[in-house]
Amino acid sequence: CIRDRSNNNTFYTDANGLDFQKRVTGQRETWKWKNDQPAAGNYYPVTAAIYLEDVAKDQRFAVLNDRPQGGGVIQPGEIELMINRRLLADDGHGVEEPLNELDWDGKGTVSYTH
Repeated sequence: CIRDRSNNNTFYTDANGLDFQKRVTGQRETWKWKNDQPAAGNYYPVTAAIYLEDVAKDQRFAVLNDRPQGGGVIQPGEIELMINRRLLADDGHGVEEPLNELDWDGKGTVSYTH
């Protein structure tokens, strides 16, 4: 969490480690977006890095990850990364099976705070 930072709902995710894509929470540049799933609709693939910056203070906060994850900035100044996904029953939204990704120790979803 980055306190007292103004990122204007803008953050950047890498595109296969080659370049960064500008992302704006709750907006799409090429179509009108209906914000009916604010968390899920603002997660993007993060292959190697995600960052946000406070242009006024000339500061940047980045997270470099060691494996592909989903990530986003749902609340201003906070980067979220999805470590494990767990859904014990099909939710009817296209996967057509439960998701039960386990951690290294064989346990389910774990919450980490840094």
